[in-house]
Amino acid sequence: MEQVINLKIEGLTIEKCYRITGQWCIMLKIRASLTEQVTLLHDELLKIEGMSDTFTMLILSEANKNQQL
Repeated sequence: MEQVINLKIEGLTIEKCYRITGQWCIMLKIRASLTEQVTLLHDELLKIEGMSDTFTMLILSEANKNQQL
């Protein structure tokens, strides 16, 4: 996780790195202004030893208990 959280890509921020259970080992919450930055992140992730695959999802909206929809 340390290698992942320390990746530096201009214009992209890794906000959170979660260790999770299930099919995948980690989940990242990132912010990027361009899809090219996400592509660069993907390329850098696959250079990390032991990293063999990725899965990408987009958050379209967010709600929490204390916020009206």
